[in-house]
Amino acid sequence: MMGKNRKPAFIVFLLTTFFFRWAVDLYAQDIIIPIEQITISGYAKSSQSGSFQSIRIDSLQKGRYAISDLATLLKSETNINVTQYGGEGSLSSIRLRGSGPSHTQVNWNGIPINSPTTGSIDLSLVSSLMADEVELIYGASGSLFGSGTFGGSLNLINKPDWNNRLSFMIFGEAGSWNHYKTGVGVRTGNDSWQYHAGGYLQSSRNNYTYRNTFMPGSPVERRTNDTLKTSGFQQHLFLRLPRSWSVQAGMWLQDRDKDLPAAMSSGYGNPANQQDQSFRLFTRISKIWKKSVLEIVGSRFADSLLYTEYARTTNQAFRQSGLYSGSSSAGLSGRWYPSNTLTFEAGSEVESQKARGSSFTGIMTEYRGAAFGSARYKTEHLTFMTGLRQVLLSGSQTRTLYSLSARYEVPGINLLIRGQASNKFRLPTLNERFWQPGGNPSLLPETGTGVESGLEWGQKSESGSEIQLSTTFFFQDIHNWVQWVPSGTYWSPENIRFVRCQGFEASGNYSGKIGAVRATINSTYSFTESLDMNILSDNTRLAGQIPYVPRHQVQSRFSLAFRGFEGFLSYRFTGSRYTTDDHDPWLMLKPIHIADFSMSHKLFLKENEVLISFRVNNLLNHSYQLIRAYPAPGRSFLLSMNYMFNQKSKIYADN
Repeated sequence: MMGKNRKPAFIVFLLTTFFFRWAVDLYAQDIIIPIEQITISGYAKSSQSGSFQSIRIDSLQKGRYAISDLATLLKSETNINVTQYGGEGSLSSIRLRGSGPSHTQVNWNGIPINSPTTGSIDLSLVSSLMADEVELIYGASGSLFGSGTFGGSLNLINKPDWNNRLSFMIFGEAGSWNHYKTGVGVRTGNDSWQYHAGGYLQSSRNNYTYRNTFMPGSPVERRTNDTLKTSGFQQHLFLRLPRSWSVQAGMWLQDRDKDLPAAMSSGYGNPANQQDQSFRLFTRISKIWKKSVLEIVGSRFADSLLYTEYARTTNQAFRQSGLYSGSSSAGLSGRWYPSNTLTFEAGSEVESQKARGSSFTGIMTEYRGAAFGSARYKTEHLTFMTGLRQVLLSGSQTRTLYSLSARYEVPGINLLIRGQASNKFRLPTLNERFWQPGGNPSLLPETGTGVESGLEWGQKSESGSEIQLSTTFFFQDIHNWVQWVPSGTYWSPENIRFVRCQGFEASGNYSGKIGAVRATINSTYSFTESLDMNILSDNTRLAGQIPYVPRHQVQSRFSLAFRGFEGFLSYRFTGSRYTTDDHDPWLMLKPIHIADFSMSHKLFLKENEVLISFRVNNLLNHSYQLIRAYPAPGRSFLLSMNYMFNQKSKIYADN
């Protein structure tokens, strides 16, 4: 009977996967050539990062931004530094703890999805609909996660609900400047298999008004050539097989067509357009014994980009470039639990990365491998973990990464003390080494060492109110920081910087009831110094601050909930930021003050839920820029409605 129940899920999953795989190949065949990526990782990465500061955005928090992109979700729910080139769907990057966009590893169910060519990922391409949970691990260990974790690790997690029998979701959103977005999701199965599928469509004209501070008198102008059309689809199959075997398979297809507006400083410029496509596929197979776990992971990722520039007078394309990249990897890992207090893990992984395009002389290929191991000792109050990773690169280069971490829960006073130390590195990307003109094959990997310590305290009263306080101090050196610099008639990357990132973060949260009203307040403050030690002045530390890294950031949020109604108010402050390496004060971005407001009401009708929300972004209509010369939107209004049908049962009818 179990085999019959799984058969329909297999058929749906395979047919849909092959259809979309065929569609991607057909679309890309005139531009470039397919490439692959495989990686190994597991959920153990998250569970073994308990000594690191982390933030987890669950489904309840994500409900406010059901089909928003990841950049919007992170700006609204965290106090991290996100930069964006203007309006909805524009290139967005994360800069954790004073690091660069390529210093945060983004993982999809444990598998890195950073671009092999740029080393980063555009957060506007990732819809929050594509993950059940979003987890941010600050300063994630290189021995655990591999290359490129100076800032940390951002994890997108999909997981099954084995009690689910059938759930159906429809999302819709409309807002200012012809913004429309709709999505749908289906989940079905029993306690032996679960199938998830979901997708979305979005169009936004982004024709908002802004003040052009590069013109005399700062006139009000309207944004042009900023239209966005994007869509995404994802599906997952979870299987529980006999003899403690399990399988998870996932597929993710993404498409974006984005007009690229000119910078305010360049006048109207020539219109440009960029088309992005991504195809991602992975499979994870696990076997559980009494005291051990075996895991096999494989994946294939492929990305394409087509950039076109048009003549303003004739609207004819006169410049076009295409890029296709991807990688393939596979890995094997095992965990052994010899006792209730000890855990050992060991494994290996291999990966190939490839890229082809008009700026490469052929197909660029690189191979990587790694062997890793870790040990964890855990008692009721103390957890200690150590990790080691040996990385093998093309050309017989090797790199050794280590980590030590500990956490101690002080009995009786609800106090947690944690700390960690690790070394890290980042391999130069294919663009940095092979781009023509300007690529530098002689680049060295970025290397560094970091430490972190923190305290967490919490208290919960009998009345249900709860308070949580935490603070974290961090310190990290990054050597051989890669930067593109002028070299004759073009730009070329060089290992020219020694950067020191240090600072502290503090947060406080309160949740309690006043009669039937639930009130929640939380505030976060971060102080970050990201200092170029090569130019640091004895007179002022500000002279060495890396561009686009604010020293001060604050976020405060307040919400009231009453019988299905919720009101939400948030405030974000971002300090001034340099935008050039010479720290020209005339080109510095001013501090940002942003307030957002939302109201929502949830209706429960037996197994049906309807959530209606109204949101005002940038309530005070503050004029600001996250990237110099690219204005951010002013006040905007969004109306959304989410419908969900959810059926749960302990016993499935066919069993």
